[in-house]
Amino acid sequence: MNQNPPTGSTAPQRVNEAAGIARALGVLMNTALTYETSHAVFQRALEERLPVFDIALKGLRDMTLFFSGGQIRYGTFPMEPGLHMFQEMARRFEKAGVQGLTFRPGAPTGELKSLIDILTRHADDIAHRGIQQLLDREGVRHIRDCKARVGIITSAPP
Repeated sequence: MNQNPPTGSTAPQRVNEAAGIARALGVLMNTALTYETSHAVFQRALEERLPVFDIALKGLRDMTLFFSGGQIRYGTFPMEPGLHMFQEMARRFEKAGVQGLTFRPGAPTGELKSLIDILTRHADDIAHRGIQQLLDREGVRHIRDCKARVGIITSAPP
């Protein structure tokens, strides 16, 4: 999995694209909290944000966002620290026991809708069953649960 952002000249662009995915998720979650996901307002918001995912994931195998300490991170980079929407979203994920989500290219609107349904309507189920089981039950293949791996690096790779 692409748990660490790329280095070099593409790094700032990838970080911006990861932040775009986080913003799109935040907008979709907030919209779903106001309207049902079957409502036209939510459907329009979803269709408008789908290209953000497609653009960010173009040429990648996947992209992982982590939720820790009230922040959304792409690898070690915090996404817009201090942004209230990101802090609230990170806390919501953390409370539900979701450490990270991996997005793969080609997620259809139905899978993004299912993710938002799970996050906004079934938060208690996430804590009890785990988000991966709920994603699998809904047939979501392009969005996966990702547990953060914390460890000590003893030496640099060759």
